Amino acid sequence: PLRMTYDFDTPIQRAGTDSQKWQKYAGRDILPMWVADMDFKCAPAILAALHERVDHGLFGYARPVKSTVDAVVAAMERDPSVRFTLDTPVAQILERVAKALGKNVHQVYVVLLDRPRHAKLIAEVRAAGAALRLISDGDVTAAVSPSLHDSGVDLYLGTGGSPEGVLTAAGVMALGGEQQLRMWPRDDAERAEIKKTPAAADLGRIYYAKDLVTSPSAIFCATGISDSPLLPGVRLIGRKVITHSILMRSQSRTVRYIKTVHDLDFKTIRRSPDRRDHYV
Repeated sequence: PLRMTYDFDTPIQRAGTDSQKWQKYAGRDILPMWVADMDFKCAPAILAALHERVDHGLFGYARPVKSTVDAVVAAMERDPSVRFTLDTPVAQILERVAKALGKNVHQVYVVLLDRPRHAKLIAEVRAAGAALRLISDGDVTAAVSPSLHDSGVDLYLGTGGSPEGVLTAAGVMALGGEQQLRMWPRDDAERAEIKKTPAAADLGRIYYAKDLVTSPSAIFCATGISDSPLLPGVRLIGRKVITHSILMRSQSRTVRYIKTVHDLDFKTIRRSPDRRDHYV
């Protein structure tokens, strides 16, 4: 283990070094007797790390160091007060999300697909007091949105199709987010059919994004049709159509927004019957 020694005997002159402790009583006949780390010289290992960074000579526009991100994630994983699974009651999930984000539960913004199968989830979210938005469609963009820093969405809940779950996994991986999924048979008959197959062993398994998308360089691309927290929908202005798209790559976690203007007087589409281009 790394051991650092400290010199507690040599007095350090703090004049002109912007010390909060001493500035607090500047110009007053008061001698602060409390001791803090600002009264001792910095440890050699810390000074060496700072010198190494300063000697590099370039600053700014840097992404978080992976080791720092990993350390924060590991700390949160060890903290039972912010961890949850699909088996955790909804009220507790909302409390833990609120704690992780430094919010109150009523400030947590939840999105759900407005479907009869979600009636129990909707009631539980409302009972907990969280903010709730119901959407008619667009569950992939809604599920990706909590991983965007500026979407305003904190959590997406609900059941949906398997292809949508895989698409969502590619999106959240590119943003450094996470998701949890589990097989959810639509009825007893479908569950009985699954139990006859090898997949029955995984009925209770919780899948994470890395279980569904194993490539380190997965790409997620989407174009907004209707408005969502992820992207604006299509806009028609005269004979011009404006679309907004997003392109993300998991390996670099790069997010690109693309605004495109389509001129319908020159736009063509290829139709399947004759495989020829036709003007819109």
